[in-house]
Amino acid sequence: MNPDHALLDVRQMAEADRLTIAAGLSGFELMENAGRAVAREILRRWPPRATTVLCGPGNNGGDGLVVARLISGAGWPVRLALNVSRDCLKGDALLHARRWPGCIEPVESGVLDGCGLVVDAVYGAGLNREFEGCAKETLAEAGRRGLPIVAVDVPSGVNGDTGESWGAVPVTLTVTFFRKKPGHVLSPGRSLCGEIVVADIGITATVFEQLAPDTFEADPQFPESVLRDKSFIGRSVLRLNEEGFRLRFDWNSDPLSRARAAATHTDCVVILEGTDTVIAAPDGHAVICAGTMPT
Repeated sequence: MNPDHALLDVRQMAEADRLTIAAGLSGFELMENAGRAVAREILRRWPPRATTVLCGPGNNGGDGLVVARLISGAGWPVRLALNVSRDCLKGDALLHARRWPGCIEPVESGVLDGCGLVVDAVYGAGLNREFEGCAKETLAEAGRRGLPIVAVDVPSGVNGDTGESWGAVPVTLTVTFFRKKPGHVLSPGRSLCGEIVVADIGITATVFEQLAPDTFEADPQFPESVLRDKSFIGRSVLRLNEEGFRLRFDWNSDPLSRARAAATHTDCVVILEGTDTVIAAPDGHAVICAGTMPT
């Protein structure tokens, strides 16, 4: 499989960060690199305009703090709003908050007044509960006003492993790091992300090799690349649509998990057709064909 089309789940991406830090690049530098990548894409696409950056308490919010500092340093008027008390920040996010020279406001719809761009750095890809509260209401209001929204990693409320939406608002641009996640490719996450840019933040090929990725996005050479992969060669094939799956199996989960479970259970290559088509092998390797039907 083409390594450039590998998809890393939330656990694998956290491991990539850990291995990178163990190799000598600090978490503070990784956060700086991530925020710099987002700021670069913003500056590349829009002329200077009043921007509101919405930040949460974790690393995603830390990336947003970097974005705010850098675009402010480029001469843009920036309002920075935090979804929690500043006292709740820890680690690298706290260190970057100390570098912000301006005031920090609470997240509420008033921070959108007069702005022409919103940065969503509230929650990252690991969220698996309903996205609610002032941050959700503020992003929804940004959507109603037709403001362009740039998401850091994923739109807040999209699960990075499954593509499920826990109340996410569609965004204009999503900047993610190193590799896409399954949630960027699976519905409805794919349609909520807008344009997706994958940015280099200093994670090396050596780290990638240690992750042993087993999920891939279909590339232009599909299905030839699948037919050449040892996980799929010589296997019986079971082709199912969603209705046929429900009749034969009793697993309630996302399409990627369902296809993998069926492949393991039947010892076949399973092609699960739906809004997204997932091809899974019994050893866990899988290919996601976003919105396509393989021949």
